[in-house]
Amino acid sequence: MFPDPDLADAEDVFRIELAWMIGTLVQQLDARSQAMLKPEIEDECRLHRSLSAADLGRMFVRKSALFQRMREFMNQHSFYVLPATQMLPFDAGLRWPESFMGQAHTSYIDWMRICWYLSSTESPVLAVPCGFSATGLPIGMQIAGRYRDDWGVLQLGHAYEQAAAHRHARPSVIDA
Repeated sequence: MFPDPDLADAEDVFRIELAWMIGTLVQQLDARSQAMLKPEIEDECRLHRSLSAADLGRMFVRKSALFQRMREFMNQHSFYVLPATQMLPFDAGLRWPESFMGQAHTSYIDWMRICWYLSSTESPVLAVPCGFSATGLPIGMQIAGRYRDDWGVLQLGHAYEQAAAHRHARPSVIDA
């Protein structure tokens, strides 16, 4: 068993930073365009409007600590490899899955938490296909590397794809 990095604060950092960015972008849209946005984006905008400069300052302090912890972890490991998401693809008719393994999802991004935890660390991350489930659904893995080692991450991803040859595999057709 290998250790995992300390990703404490990743959730709060990501959610605040996401709301800050989305809210800032949405403010630039005209009223007609804003009216066409999904309700989930309004939730992000509501959080954006509630943030003070002090909230952002605290978020960036926490993000800096998260960044430093990830750098310390990556000083001991060349790469960190884990699933691309914590669940298989879901029905396209759903806005998002309501729960997974008994844990309720309260946001449209909860089902992909394992992805955005790493996004919060500023590490380079690459997702690559790594096969199919027993029911033919795609499964991916993500490779995180050391800060600014994008090239190393791309090299490992390419080497994995060459060795695994998943690009040649096709799932059986699934009846909808």
